Amino acid sequence: MSFKFHCTHCGQRIEAEESTRGTTANCPSCGNIITIPMLAGGSPPNVVQSQPPPAIAPIPKPPEYDPKNLKPGQIIGLLFVVGVVIAGLTIKKPDGTNPISSLFSSSPTTPSSPPITVSANSLFSAYKANEVAADSQYKDKTVIVDGTVQSIAKDILDNPYVVIGGDGFLDGVQCVFPRSDTNLGRLSKGQQITVRGKVTGKMGNVLLHDCSLQ
Repeated sequence: MSFKFHCTHCGQRIEAEESTRGTTANCPSCGNIITIPMLAGGSPPNVVQSQPPPAIAPIPKPPEYDPKNLKPGQIIGLLFVVGVVIAGLTIKKPDGTNPISSLFSSSPTTPSSPPITVSANSLFSAYKANEVAADSQYKDKTVIVDGTVQSIAKDILDNPYVVIGGDGFLDGVQCVFPRSDTNLGRLSKGQQITVRGKVTGKMGNVLLHDCSLQ
């Protein structure tokens, strides 16, 4: 004798023999393993149907900016801000600086140190006595030196230079000039000159670069 029941997975109505009650088998419709019920009949299970996700409402597009849509109060406020900015750009403090532009300056400019005035012989003597102390006092600083021209020549890089001060070999101040400087052509040995340049250290002579005649 046979009876009918419903698959607990797909709801398919299945017919089975009484002798198979309580056993398991594969549903002939969906293939899932099912347990044949002990009692006959049975109503189909509630098969949950997947529901589509709720629709997401579109984000409304913001209204486009149109100056014509500005209210009178907004226009007055905008004109006030523009007027304040213009006034800030034109007003100057007693020291001549602009209060607005000074807010955006990266950093206050530090005035450069005035050049050190020293004779060529004194500068060379300082390096000869203590090169470390002389570097601390003069290196990378601008100096104005005066002395007697000992020699006029060019270095291995074809840069013109003048050695002033001293009275022997490698005992003066070597002043290196830009190649474009044509004033060295009118100098002569034994002439007293004044030179401005930056001290770069000592290599035999005390070296000055970026020199110019004063």
